[in-house]
Amino acid sequence: METQWPLVIFTLFVCLTCGTLGGMSILALKGQGRNLQMTALITSAVSLVVGGIASATHLSHVDRMMAVLAHPTAGIFLEALLLGLLAVCIAVYALLVKREASSGARKALAATGIVLAVAFAFACGVSYMMTSRPVWNTVALPLAYLGTALATGAALYLVLCAALKVDEGDVKKAGVYAAAGGALSLGL
Repeated sequence: METQWPLVIFTLFVCLTCGTLGGMSILALKGQGRNLQMTALITSAVSLVVGGIASATHLSHVDRMMAVLAHPTAGIFLEALLLGLLAVCIAVYALLVKREASSGARKALAATGIVLAVAFAFACGVSYMMTSRPVWNTVALPLAYLGTALATGAALYLVLCAALKVDEGDVKKAGVYAAAGGALSLGL
């Protein structure tokens, strides 16, 4: 089986998006990381667009893309739906942050972002579970995707903390999350 590079790029950037948005949303629920929210949202949006473009190039023809969207039981349909929902969540969340909306509204979007990020990362892993690949046909695969999302999102958060010279306590927490996610991914 040859390597499908668009799918590799798609899953990498989806995990990065989910980890960044999910981690930033967890911090937002705790009332932390406020100065990184907009940067994390923009980074998540860019990452989601890159992943979406990679996914579209894998399908390569418009008729194939439309066929996927016409079959709601397919795993790739669920990925496309979650990609769209996550994009809307990121856009609305960024709007709330920009307009300095109430804490309750931002926390509601943070909770929604966490649910969508976990669902999307898990769904990507489920898409690759197939009986023709017995090693992949296990729940360990979607759990590894969740671990990868946690590790990549936390690692990106560390980069953002360094670039924006953020509090050292936030950096230590992100380092622990990155290590935990990496261990989860490698352990499965």
